[in-house]
Amino acid sequence: VATELYSVKPALVASATPGSVTLCCAVLNRHHVLTGQRVRIERSVLILAPILHVFKQDAMGKGDQPFVRWLSLVVEVDKMMPLIDEIPEIAGRVLDEVRRDAPDLYGHMADLHQASGAKQTLAAILEPWLLTAMAGFLNMSTLLWWWDQLFVTSWDALPSACAGLLMLFSPNMLRCTDFHQLQDLVESRPFHFRPAALAGCFSRWTPPAVAVRPTTT
Repeated sequence: VATELYSVKPALVASATPGSVTLCCAVLNRHHVLTGQRVRIERSVLILAPILHVFKQDAMGKGDQPFVRWLSLVVEVDKMMPLIDEIPEIAGRVLDEVRRDAPDLYGHMADLHQASGAKQTLAAILEPWLLTAMAGFLNMSTLLWWWDQLFVTSWDALPSACAGLLMLFSPNMLRCTDFHQLQDLVESRPFHFRPAALAGCFSRWTPPAVAVRPTTT
Protein backbone atom coordinates (compact mmCIF):
# COMPACT_ATOMS: atom_id res chain seq x y z
CA VAL A 1 0.00 0.00 0.00
CA ALA A 2 2.80 2.40 0.92
CA THR A 3 4.57 1.70 -2.38
CA GLU A 4 1.46 2.45 -4.42
CA LEU A 5 0.72 5.60 -2.44
CA TYR A 6 4.25 6.81 -2.92
CA SER A 7 3.88 6.30 -6.67
CA VAL A 8 1.24 9.06 -6.78
CA LYS A 9 3.60 11.46 -5.02
CA PRO A 10 4.46 13.49 -8.19
CA ALA A 11 0.79 14.37 -8.75
CA LEU A 12 0.37 15.39 -5.13
CA VAL A 13 3.52 17.48 -5.07
CA ALA A 14 2.39 19.24 -8.24
CA SER A 15 -1.12 19.91 -6.98
CA ALA A 16 -2.39 19.05 -3.50
CA THR A 17 -6.02 19.35 -4.60
CA PRO A 18 -9.03 17.21 -3.63
CA GLY A 19 -8.69 15.52 -7.03
CA SER A 20 -5.10 14.49 -6.40
CA VAL A 21 -5.94 13.34 -2.87
CA THR A 22 -8.58 11.10 -4.45
CA LEU A 23 -5.71 9.15 -6.00
CA CYS A 24 -4.57 8.27 -2.50
CA CYS A 25 -8.10 7.30 -1.50
CA ALA A 26 -8.41 5.06 -4.56
CA VAL A 27 -5.29 3.15 -3.52
CA LEU A 28 -6.51 2.78 0.06
CA ASN A 29 -9.94 1.66 -1.12
CA ARG A 30 -8.49 -0.88 -3.53
CA HIS A 31 -6.60 -2.50 -0.68
CA HIS A 32 -9.64 -2.40 1.62
CA VAL A 33 -7.95 0.05 3.98
CA LEU A 34 -11.10 2.09 3.49
CA THR A 35 -14.55 0.58 3.77
CA GLY A 36 -15.85 2.30 0.65
CA GLN A 37 -18.31 4.40 2.63
CA ARG A 38 -18.45 7.96 1.31
CA VAL A 39 -18.25 9.60 4.73
CA ARG A 40 -15.30 7.49 5.73
CA ILE A 41 -13.48 8.35 2.49
CA GLU A 42 -14.14 12.03 3.11
CA ARG A 43 -12.69 11.66 6.59
CA SER A 44 -9.65 9.91 5.19
CA VAL A 45 -9.12 12.75 2.73
CA LEU A 46 -8.86 15.11 5.69
CA ILE A 47 -6.51 12.97 7.76
CA LEU A 48 -4.30 12.53 4.69
CA ALA A 49 -3.43 16.22 4.98
CA PRO A 50 -0.30 15.42 7.03
CA ILE A 51 0.90 13.09 4.26
CA LEU A 52 0.52 15.90 1.74
CA HIS A 53 2.67 18.08 3.97
CA VAL A 54 5.38 15.43 3.95
CA PHE A 55 5.16 14.99 0.18
CA LYS A 56 6.06 18.65 -0.18
CA GLN A 57 9.00 18.21 2.17
CA ASP A 58 10.16 15.11 0.29
CA ALA A 59 10.16 17.11 -2.93
CA MET A 60 13.01 19.08 -1.40
CA GLY A 61 15.13 15.93 -1.26
CA LYS A 62 14.60 14.68 2.28
CA GLY A 63 14.07 11.08 1.21
CA ASP A 64 11.40 8.43 1.78
CA GLN A 65 11.61 7.82 5.51
CA PRO A 66 9.33 10.71 6.58
CA PHE A 67 6.63 9.48 4.21
CA VAL A 68 6.62 6.00 5.75
CA ARG A 69 6.45 7.45 9.26
CA TRP A 70 3.52 9.69 8.39
CA LEU A 71 1.63 6.93 6.62
CA SER A 72 2.05 4.69 9.68
CA LEU A 73 0.81 7.44 11.96
CA VAL A 74 -2.29 8.13 9.87
CA VAL A 75 -3.15 4.42 9.75
CA GLU A 76 -2.88 4.21 13.56
CA VAL A 77 -5.00 7.34 14.02
CA ASP A 78 -7.67 5.95 11.68
CA LYS A 79 -7.81 2.75 13.77
CA MET A 80 -8.37 4.68 16.99
CA MET A 81 -10.88 7.30 15.88
CA PRO A 82 -14.56 6.86 16.86
CA LEU A 83 -16.78 4.87 14.55
CA ILE A 84 -18.77 7.11 12.25
CA ASP A 85 -22.09 5.86 13.65
CA GLU A 86 -20.97 6.88 17.15
CA ILE A 87 -20.17 10.49 16.24
CA PRO A 88 -23.63 12.04 16.95
CA GLU A 89 -23.78 10.47 20.42
CA ILE A 90 -20.23 11.61 21.25
CA ALA A 91 -21.02 15.14 20.06
CA GLY A 92 -23.93 15.12 22.49
CA ARG A 93 -21.57 14.15 25.31
CA VAL A 94 -19.31 17.09 24.40
CA LEU A 95 -22.26 19.46 24.76
CA ASP A 96 -23.27 17.82 28.04
CA GLU A 97 -19.85 18.70 29.46
CA VAL A 98 -20.14 22.27 28.21
CA ARG A 99 -23.60 22.56 29.79
CA ARG A 100 -22.18 21.31 33.11
CA ASP A 101 -18.98 23.37 33.17
CA ALA A 102 -19.91 26.49 31.16
CA PRO A 103 -23.68 26.95 31.51
CA ASP A 104 -23.59 30.54 30.21
CA LEU A 105 -21.88 29.44 27.01
CA TYR A 106 -24.20 26.48 26.55
CA GLY A 107 -27.27 28.64 27.15
CA HIS A 108 -26.13 31.19 24.57
CA MET A 109 -25.43 28.47 21.99
CA ALA A 110 -28.81 26.84 22.66
CA ASP A 111 -30.65 30.17 22.34
CA LEU A 112 -28.99 30.96 18.99
CA HIS A 113 -29.74 27.46 17.74
CA GLN A 114 -33.40 27.66 18.72
CA ALA A 115 -33.81 31.13 17.19
CA SER A 116 -32.33 29.94 13.90
CA GLY A 117 -34.92 27.21 13.39
CA ALA A 118 -32.12 24.93 12.17
CA LYS A 119 -33.18 21.36 11.45
CA GLN A 120 -29.87 19.87 12.56
CA THR A 121 -29.21 19.42 16.26
CA LEU A 122 -26.95 21.83 18.12
CA ALA A 123 -24.46 19.01 18.68
CA ALA A 124 -24.16 18.46 14.91
CA ILE A 125 -21.87 21.49 14.53
CA LEU A 126 -19.26 19.60 16.57
CA GLU A 127 -19.37 16.40 14.51
CA PRO A 128 -16.64 17.47 12.02
CA TRP A 129 -14.18 17.88 14.92
CA LEU A 130 -14.86 14.35 16.11
CA LEU A 131 -15.01 12.87 12.61
CA THR A 132 -11.36 13.78 11.94
CA ALA A 133 -9.98 14.04 15.50
CA MET A 134 -9.32 17.72 14.66
CA ALA A 135 -7.43 17.08 11.38
CA GLY A 136 -8.10 20.04 9.13
CA PHE A 137 -8.94 22.27 12.10
CA LEU A 138 -5.73 22.54 14.11
CA ASN A 139 -2.50 23.68 12.50
CA MET A 140 -0.07 20.88 11.69
CA SER A 141 2.29 21.00 14.69
CA THR A 142 -0.59 21.38 17.15
CA LEU A 143 -2.54 18.56 15.47
CA LEU A 144 0.39 16.20 16.00
CA TRP A 145 0.58 17.23 19.65
CA TRP A 146 -3.21 16.71 19.98
CA TRP A 147 -2.95 13.19 18.55
CA ASP A 148 0.03 12.49 20.82
CA GLN A 149 -2.06 13.36 23.87
CA LEU A 150 -4.83 11.05 22.74
CA PHE A 151 -2.42 8.15 22.29
CA VAL A 152 -0.70 8.80 25.63
CA THR A 153 -3.81 9.64 27.65
CA SER A 154 -6.62 7.71 25.99
CA TRP A 155 -8.76 8.18 22.92
CA ASP A 156 -11.67 8.11 25.36
CA ALA A 157 -10.50 11.61 26.34
CA LEU A 158 -11.51 13.02 22.94
CA PRO A 159 -15.00 14.25 24.00
CA SER A 160 -13.65 16.01 27.12
CA ALA A 161 -10.78 17.53 25.15
CA CYS A 162 -13.19 18.86 22.52
CA ALA A 163 -15.39 20.32 25.25
CA GLY A 164 -12.33 22.09 26.67
CA LEU A 165 -11.45 23.40 23.22
CA LEU A 166 -14.98 24.66 22.68
CA MET A 167 -14.84 26.54 25.98
CA LEU A 168 -11.63 28.27 24.85
CA PHE A 169 -13.82 29.91 22.21
CA SER A 170 -16.25 31.17 24.85
CA PRO A 171 -15.40 34.91 24.62
CA ASN A 172 -15.86 34.92 20.84
CA MET A 173 -18.91 32.66 20.94
CA LEU A 174 -20.67 34.86 23.46
CA ARG A 175 -20.29 37.74 21.01
CA CYS A 176 -22.08 35.83 18.24
CA THR A 177 -25.52 37.21 17.48
CA ASP A 178 -26.84 34.42 15.26
CA PHE A 179 -26.33 30.71 14.74
CA HIS A 180 -24.53 31.11 11.41
CA GLN A 181 -21.82 33.18 13.10
CA LEU A 182 -21.49 30.42 15.68
CA GLN A 183 -21.13 27.77 12.97
CA ASP A 184 -18.55 29.83 11.10
CA LEU A 185 -16.50 30.18 14.28
CA VAL A 186 -16.56 26.44 14.99
CA GLU A 187 -15.78 25.52 11.39
CA SER A 188 -12.98 28.05 10.83
CA ARG A 189 -9.70 26.29 10.05
CA PRO A 190 -6.99 25.94 11.00
CA PHE A 191 -7.18 27.07 14.59
CA HIS A 192 -3.85 28.68 15.35
CA PHE A 193 -3.56 27.39 18.91
CA ARG A 194 -0.23 26.39 20.38
CA PRO A 195 -0.07 23.13 22.38
CA ALA A 196 0.48 25.02 25.66
CA ALA A 197 -2.91 26.70 25.22
CA LEU A 198 -4.63 23.31 24.84
CA ALA A 199 -2.99 21.44 27.72
CA GLY A 200 -5.98 22.06 29.97
CA CYS A 201 -8.27 20.31 27.48
CA PHE A 202 -6.75 16.96 28.40
CA SER A 203 -6.50 17.57 32.14
CA ARG A 204 -10.32 17.64 32.16
CA TRP A 205 -10.59 13.91 31.47
CA THR A 206 -10.69 11.46 34.36
CA PRO A 207 -10.14 7.78 33.56
CA PRO A 208 -12.90 5.51 34.80
CA ALA A 209 -12.29 3.85 38.12
CA VAL A 210 -11.10 0.27 37.87
CA ALA A 211 -12.88 -2.14 40.14
CA VAL A 212 -10.48 -3.96 42.44
CA ARG A 213 -11.30 -7.59 42.97
CA PRO A 214 -11.22 -8.41 46.70
CA THR A 215 -8.54 -10.86 47.71
CA THR A 216 -9.48 -14.09 49.38
CA THR A 217 -7.50 -16.06 51.86
